[in-house]
Order: sequence, then structure tokens, then C-alpha cells
Amino acid sequence: MDLLDIANDTQYNRRHNESTTGGDFGIHCRRKYEIAVQGVPYSNMRTVLVLAAFLAAAVALPTEIPEPGCTIRINGDLGQPQPVYLRGGNRYMAADGNSGQVRLNTGEQVVIACTGSGRTILHPNIAASRDVATATCVNNNLVSGSGWLNGNGAFGQLTCSAHAFHEAQATSTRCWNNNIVIRVGFIVNNVFYPLYWSCFDQNRLEVIYVWYDQTPENAVHQTGVDRPSWLAGSFFPGVAVNTMYTQVNQKAVVTQYVGAALADKYITSHQFMARGHLAAKSDYVFATGQRATFYFINAAPQWQPFNAGNWNWLEQNLRARIGAAGYNTVIYTGTFGISQLRDQNNRLVDIYLVPERNQIPVPLYYYKVVYDAGRRLGTAFVSINNPHYSESECKASEKMRTVLVLAAVLAAVTALPTEIPEPGQLALVLGEEDFEDYLDAWLELEQSKSANASIEAGPRSGCTFRINGDLGQPQPVYLRGNRYLAANGNSGQIRLNTGEQVVIACTGSGRSIRHPNIAATRDVATATCVSNNLVSGAGWLNGNGAFGQLTCSAHAHHEAQGTSTRCWNNNMVIRVGFIVNNVFHPLYWSCFNQNRMEVLYVWYDQTPANAVHQSGVDRPSWLAGSFFPGVAVNTMYTQANQKTVVTRYVGATLADRYITSHQFMARGHLAAKSDYVFATGQRATFYFINAAPQWQPFNAGNWNWLEQNLRARIGAAGYNTVIYTGTFGVTQLRDQNNRFVDIYLVPERNQIPVPLYFYKVVYDSSRRIGTAFVSINNPYYTLAECRARQFCTDRCRNNSAFNWLRWQPDRIDLGYSFCCTSEASSKMRTVLVLVAAVAAVTALPTEIPEPAQLALVLGEEEFEDYLDAWLELEQNRAANYSNVEAGPRSGCTFRVNGDLGQPQPVYIRGNRFMAPNGNTGQIRLNTGEQVVIACTGSGRAIRHPNIAASRNVATATCVSNNLVSGAGWLNGNGAFWSAYIWKLLSGVAVNTMYTQNNQRTVVTRYVGANLANRYITNHQFMSRGHLAAKSDYVFATGQRATFYFINAAPQWQPFNAGNWNSLEQNLRARIGAAGYNTVIYTGTFGVTQLRDQNNRFVDIYLVPERNQIPVPLYFYKVAYDASRRLGTAFISINNPYYTLAECRARQFCTDRCRNNSAFNWLRWQPDRIDIGYSFCCTVDDFRRTIPHLPSFSTNGLLT
Repeated sequence: MDLLDIANDTQYNRRHNESTTGGDFGIHCRRKYEIAVQGVPYSNMRTVLVLAAFLAAAVALPTEIPEPGCTIRINGDLGQPQPVYLRGGNRYMAADGNSGQVRLNTGEQVVIACTGSGRTILHPNIAASRDVATATCVNNNLVSGSGWLNGNGAFGQLTCSAHAFHEAQATSTRCWNNNIVIRVGFIVNNVFYPLYWSCFDQNRLEVIYVWYDQTPENAVHQTGVDRPSWLAGSFFPGVAVNTMYTQVNQKAVVTQYVGAALADKYITSHQFMARGHLAAKSDYVFATGQRATFYFINAAPQWQPFNAGNWNWLEQNLRARIGAAGYNTVIYTGTFGISQLRDQNNRLVDIYLVPERNQIPVPLYYYKVVYDAGRRLGTAFVSINNPHYSESECKASEKMRTVLVLAAVLAAVTALPTEIPEPGQLALVLGEEDFEDYLDAWLELEQSKSANASIEAGPRSGCTFRINGDLGQPQPVYLRGNRYLAANGNSGQIRLNTGEQVVIACTGSGRSIRHPNIAATRDVATATCVSNNLVSGAGWLNGNGAFGQLTCSAHAHHEAQGTSTRCWNNNMVIRVGFIVNNVFHPLYWSCFNQNRMEVLYVWYDQTPANAVHQSGVDRPSWLAGSFFPGVAVNTMYTQANQKTVVTRYVGATLADRYITSHQFMARGHLAAKSDYVFATGQRATFYFINAAPQWQPFNAGNWNWLEQNLRARIGAAGYNTVIYTGTFGVTQLRDQNNRFVDIYLVPERNQIPVPLYFYKVVYDSSRRIGTAFVSINNPYYTLAECRARQFCTDRCRNNSAFNWLRWQPDRIDLGYSFCCTSEASSKMRTVLVLVAAVAAVTALPTEIPEPAQLALVLGEEEFEDYLDAWLELEQNRAANYSNVEAGPRSGCTFRVNGDLGQPQPVYIRGNRFMAPNGNTGQIRLNTGEQVVIACTGSGRAIRHPNIAASRNVATATCVSNNLVSGAGWLNGNGAFWSAYIWKLLSGVAVNTMYTQNNQRTVVTRYVGANLANRYITNHQFMSRGHLAAKSDYVFATGQRATFYFINAAPQWQPFNAGNWNSLEQNLRARIGAAGYNTVIYTGTFGVTQLRDQNNRFVDIYLVPERNQIPVPLYFYKVAYDASRRLGTAFISINNPYYTLAECRARQFCTDRCRNNSAFNWLRWQPDRIDIGYSFCCTVDDFRRTIPHLPSFSTNGLLT
């Protein structure tokens, strides 16, 4: 007898239902086995526990008085191997309620069946061999069997010659996501009697859920039933499933994912994955049913302490509760998601027991949905199947995707419920069209609840039209004055004064106004408010008529027109709206890139009047207009095409995983349909110049929440805003080589990019306040990858001012999201295209992203411009760079930023370049001290407002403050203050070598066109990587002098903008703060390699025919302070396509910066291969591999 079964028997006989606290199981195993029983050693503990349970079970015996008819105890009166019992001929025999007894009337019959070939019924009184027979109740526990049983016999002595045979059969029925339904049960007299059903994914070998009935009769089950072997049936071809569950195999599998060291920590003698029952063995009363639960289509990998802990408690407690409360339920028990473990790089990786084919996933969630259809009550119980998550990671996972079986669970509910799930909760359940239909219904319900949408009883002064209730369809365009009619605030009502007029227009050829009182055909007419909802129409309407009965003969025609206006980066502005009386009335504008067929952003007004919109508006077909020549845009968005396209990028196997019935790309509105009050405006949002490819669960999840919550917030707060909503960047998926590739819906021409970001910038110009809401459009990034692409501090997180925003920002599958301040520098091209979005803001923002955060976002020139702006801001912030103190300055003080003009002369002090005093950012001269001013180069001359004579070189003398004198060339005293071209190498058009077109041509020679298109993208390409950084020079003259190609090498741009830039900025700041006086040796070594079509590494040169301008393998900086004899070598690998193992193989020294608090000032991300895998060496270690340095010795690291 199992320990679990004895414990349950004890609970039954003692009639208690005690709770046990100890909820670590299924969440964490924080405790080790810290139990003892009065000094009994642990080795004897199991024996003690078994004996204690056994004795407890035998404390009392039932003493019920026999009742008339037959009473058969579930525990005590049944034999084994046990037959199948059928009562009434069409269902399994069951106990009476939760009594633990089967009661039969005298003469009542039970079918006894020993199913399976060669099996027969056994009994001491057997008269004839039968596999199926009928037993008739006599009394007590005695039955008779006409023709097969001699006399009367004990029911419990009826057994089979072998265990009854159960079957698992595939059916033609389909369950969620078109997966197969398998039924499990027994065949008696050629009739299949099911015990439970399993919804099974044959491709992933994944049990999605099983379902079965659970009633009070199941409260007591037969104990002492042996556990049979697990069966795979025919459903796991080619997979030895039982072997997959062995701890040896689990350790081998987990080692593949995370490495041997971590695998030994994850898989232990206590923490391993069991074959976790979905329909529990103990949920079945009889031995036959219990044994039939041992199919792998009724199991999933479940961490054993969770299996024995919270999951077991749920099974036992729930069964007892159903029995005690008298519920008649169906239980849906299943799994969802994939559990993850952290690998050597601290990245979460999905775990499958068959890793080579991503089969038998280890579930993230286990759940039981219990539903009583008669009472319409139900609860979902959910557990996280991962003991290695932190508490915060568990809490982040609590908001589970609505259980997959929602449709089945609520099948009995025929009417729309008064409370239905928020649309975002169904983001992973409903498809694009289904979701939009559901959203419309939900919004209609929500608006009908709102008090704002109601109208007070009694007469209305003037006219009042309800947005929902008083407007007809097909709807005209309504104009009030020279703009669209609007509601009064967020009331959901339009109020007109008596006599006030509204233009009614049915735009488009052949359309006309309709009304029951129509007097004359018009396409445009004027309606005058009479009272309540009545209007008059002189010359076209007979008498007064209801405003809501004004309709059109067909839907009003809207237009999308290209304009001569240009938006960001010289792209075209398209306006969308209606033409009434030859005047175009715009609804929104779109900034559109015609070459890439990319919507950059749209903008439109949003005020409290938009808070309530007309519901029940049908969704029209999407329109391309004339803006997508030669492209069937709607076809591009079909799931079939998406799978074809993604297959080109990543291969068929991965494409099948990326594009599924739930994860696919929808036509994601930018200006939302529901942001427009009237049907006419809503229908006009269905242009492809107002859409971009958006993963559907994100569209239905966080993006939808933002749309709805933001609209409501603007209404409630009374904001008058303009909204800029757009996209930026290109999202990427990993291919067969685990490399990121950009995704376009038209791959052959890199058109219709799938955006990396979707954003909304909301700006109230009257209050000068704004917020940027940003989401990442990729459900396949890891959390670390999303956070690396978060380019600002999240202003919404943990901020009570944004409690109205109900998105789930960490849900990657619903769109990882964050908020930023909305101001931007005029130099900064950010994800938000804020140059256009916030044109009214002229000051540099108080906080913008660090440049390295945009390493994968900005191009070479854009990054350099952004870096300049960011450095300027940082220097302005620093206390060392603050304005010079008020009042007279002793001698002269010139600020590096603020007191120097351009084009700038060269400044020589004594016999060297002029320099600031320490890291103050100021140059201080004594009164009378002199500086040589030189405008070097043919024909150049010094300029100043007070110039007296032309000079190319002159001497300026400090007077005071920022004033200098110049004897013979400057009249009186004057203020001291008064683009970049790379210098070429002869014989080679070096600048041309660095163009992306040339790089693609060059790389094609080495690896072929297909791979070249993957290596050279609009994010990953080689820039002209400075060695001596521009910003390492104080003055403009020095900075400009860094633009020689003899000071540059081909450097992958995200590395240039990422770890290399972080090193440049951090090192310069550290030298300033620590007072080091250093010489820096910065250089390159080796030739980087890319894999060709044969998977062989080939060296890459920008001039391949002569093996010139090699792309370096390493970039380095050696910083050396000779006076202190301290030095450190900082090295980065210049190749984003190496694997982590390949990078580590090329790391030639122990990393002295890693886990070293002395280098906390260095803010690079050394394991980020895409932005430059990096490490530090001692100078001696560096020299052993790279012999470039002159001879000098060090006593320690420069930290």
C-alpha cells in the first residue's frame, strides 16, 4: 500500500480534512529535510511514517448496520485484479455521494467485465468462463450470476484473470488550436466507455489539457492499488518517453541547455522532474480507472516537490471539497507555457525533454479549471512549475494567459455575461478578427455601464444627441462650423443650442442624404437644431425630423492624399479625411517612407471629446490607396504568407515555431479605430498607411490597454493633446545559426519592415506636458534582450500617477513596455522621432538615454550626432562644468563650453596646446599671461569683431574675466570667443569602402549573397571606428583632427556605439576623477572572420582583391600612467556573429575587470556579443598576445 493511499484512508476513516501548511512545494524548496521523530534517525524515518499511517488507518473500524439490498464498500469489499463495473448498462458504477459505499437495490444488476484478449472473470463459485457477465444483488455484499455463478457469492471475490485492459484511442474530434482529442477508457460489448479525454499536440508531444467529470462519488477512492507501468500508446513515435523522465537523461538534457555545473545544481536527488499526472490516479474510485491514468498523454514533466506538494494538496483537497459541497463538476486540468532555467550567461532558456526537436516541453504552468454547469460556478487553480524561479519571477508570471479551455468551460453560457474578461486577457486566445469583434462588444458594454453615457430624464434644452443611441448608419459626415462635430467633453453627448447648425455630408460620387422626411436629394445640406433630438432642413427636409434618422445611401467616402509637405528625413506626409464642399477636412496625417513602404508615425488630436466613441461600427476592408505600388498588402499580412516569408529568413522549422495560430502579425492600427467618435472616422482608419505589422497578442494586449486607458485618461483629466503614434527600427528573429535577422513582409526588396518599437507620444501643448509610451514588438526576445532595448528610465513603473494604465509591462508575449519623458534634442533621432513629435520643445531634455542603449537603434552618423548631444548634456550637468561664479574673476577664466568660438583657432600656451585646469572644464590664465592664437592653413586669418589687422598667428594677452588684448591686431579688449570630413588615403576610395553597399558586395565575395544579406543589415554594418576618440580632445581643433582614416578601422556599428563608446566615455571620466596622467595606446589586432556557405571561417578585408583594410578581430585601449607605473589593457572582440563559446575561446587573459569593484566605474556590458564582447588584462598578459606596445613596466592595474 502506498504511503499516500494510507494517508488518504486515514483521513477517510477519521472523517477529518486537516489543512497542512508548508507551501514551499511548487514555488521554492527553501527547506531541507529538517524532520525527526523523537530521536529516530533519518534512515528509519520512512519506516516510522509508514507504520504511523498504517496504524492510524486501523484505529477504528466501521460499525454501520447493514441496510436492505447490497452495500459494497469501496475499501474492503472489492477484489483484484479488478473487473470493470457498469451500472445501468451505460455508465461506470459509482458510490452513493461521498459515502465511500456502493448501494444496490435487491435485484439490481451490475455488468462485470474483464476487458482485453484472453481475460476471464474469476470467483470461488465460478460455474462458466465469461469475460462479461451480469451480477444481481441478493443482499449485503452477496450477488448471484445466472448461468455463470454457482449460488450466491461475495461481490468482492469477483476478480479477473489479469488486469482489465484499457485503451487510449485517437478520435476525429479536434480541440484547442486544431489538436487531436484522445479518449481513454474501456470497451465492453463493443461500446467504448470513456474515463477522460486528452487534448494532445502531436508535433510538440505536449499534453495541453485533459478533462473529466468529478462529482461527490469520487470523494473516496480505492486504496492499495498498485501502480502500473506508464504507457506511451502510439502517440510518441520514435521517443522512449520513460527514458526521457529518468534523472540521468534529465541531467544530460539540462546540461545541453545550461552547462554541466548548473545542471548539477538544478537536477538533484530531491529536485527532478516527475511524470506529473493531470487526471489524478486518486480522482478515480476504482482500481480499473486508477490504472488507466498511467498514459503519457495524461502527464507532463513536473518538478517532484511540486508534484508531491501543492499539486497533491490541490488534488486531495479539491476532491474532498467537491464531495462535501455536493458539486457536480467537469475538471479541465492542463499545462501552459514552457518553464525556463538560467544558463551560464544568466539568460533564461526554454527546457524540453527532447531538446533536439523541441518536444515534451517542461510546462511553465499547471492548472485545474473546475466548473459546475448546474450552478454556473467555476474556479481556476494555477501553479508555477519551477522551483528555481525567484519570488519576483513567480509574481511576474501570475497573470496567466486566460486558460486555453475558456470556450469549453463556458459552453453552457449562452447569453453575454454581465461581466466578461477585459480584451487584453484574451490576447493569446483570440485571432485578429475575433479579437477586434470581441473588443467592440466589450467597449460597447463598458460604455453602456458608464454614467457619462447616460442622459438625464426630462426635456433637454436645445438639442442633445447621444453618441450611442441617436446616430444612424450608413452615417454622414457632421461638421460644426469648419470642423468635425464633437461631443461635449467626455459626456458622450453632443449638445447644440436651438438654431445652431450642422452640415450633413454624404461624401463620394452618387451618394445622397436619406431620411424618412426627405424633401429633396442632397449630398450636402444644413440641419438646424429645433429641440431634443429634432432638427429641421430648409428646402430638403419636410418639417422636423430625428437627427439619428439622417443617413447616407452608402458609406461616406474618405480619402488618403499625398501632400507636398515633408516629415522626418524628407519623407512624404499623407493626409486622411473627407472632402466637403471642396474643402479637405483631415482626420489624421501619416509620415510615410515610400521606398521602404514604412509608416513612420501618424498624428492626430485627442481631447476629452474622444472619450466615448460610437459602438457597433462594422469593420471595413483595409485599403492600400496608391501608396503600395505592385504590392498586395493584404496578402502580405496573411498567416500563410508570413510563414513563407519567415521561412526565407530562418528556415521552415523555426518559422513553424514563430508563426502560429496565436503568434502572428496583425495589421496594427496606429491611430486606433476607437480613437474616433463617429463611424465615419472609425472607418477611415483602415488604411495601410495607418498600420504596421504587429504581433497579435501585443496588439490585443498591452497596445490595446494603452489605447483604451489613455483615451479614458485624457477624457477624465481634461487634456487637449496631439498624439504621435508610430514605429521605429526593425524587429529580429533568430535563424538556424542563432543569429538575429531583420524581418520584412516583402523580403526581396526590404519593404514593410516589422517594427522593433511601437510608440505613442502624447503632448498637451497648453500645459507643456507629455509622455512617451513605448512597447517592443517581439514576443521572442528574452527579458534581458528586451531590457537591453529599453532606452530610458521607465517613468510609469511604480509611479502612482500612472495607476490608470493597466498594461503588464514585463509581459514580453503581450509587448514589453515602458514610458519615457517626451522631450528631445533637435540633434537626436530617437525611436520616437521626437524631432517632429515635440517640435514645440526647444530645450535639451533633462534625461535622455545613454548612447550605448541605442547601439542597436541608430546608424553611424546618427549615433555620432546623438553622442555629441548627450555629452553636451552630461557636461552641462556636472558640477565641475558649472557656470563660472558670479562677480569679478581673478585673471582670466574661459569655459571650454561657452567661451570658445568656431571655426576655432589653435591655442598654444608656452610651447604646448592650451589645456583646462584639471577636470574643471575651465582654462585659467594669470593677468598678463599670453596665448598664441593660430589659424593654420593657406589663406586662413583670425577674425574678431574688434579686429584691427589681418593675422594668421597673433598673441593674445589676458586682461580679466574673459577679456584679452592684442597689441597691433586687436582694437581695445575683446572677448576671447570671437563641419567633419574624413581625410582620405591615396589610391583607395576609403570612404566608399565603408558604405553599406560596398560592405555587402565585399562580404558577398567571401560568403555568398544569402549570408551577406544576413551579416550586413541596417543595424549590423561596419562603421569608421575612431581609435583616438573625437571626444578625447578638448577643443574643436583637436576633435576635427581625429577624422583621418589612419585613426580608424572597420568596426561593427553596434560595438562602436556600445561597449567601445562606453569605454571611451567612462575611461575619460575616470582619468579626470582620479587625476591620472596617462598615455593611451589604442589599436587593433588580428582579422575578424565570418562563416561562409560551407560553415568555414574566412578573413574579411574591405579591399579583398589586395587583402587591404582588414576588419580587425580585436580593438584595444591600453591606459598607462608612467608616474604611478599603473596600466590596464581593455580589449573587445569586433564580431557580433561569434557565439559566446567562440568569443571566450578568443579571450586570451583572465578578465581583471569582471567582479572587481575597483572597475565599477566601467559601465560596459562585457558579455553582449552584439555590442562587443569585452574583457580587461594586465599589461603583461596583453603583451603575450599582442606585441604592439613599447617597453614599459607596471606595478599594478590602472583602476
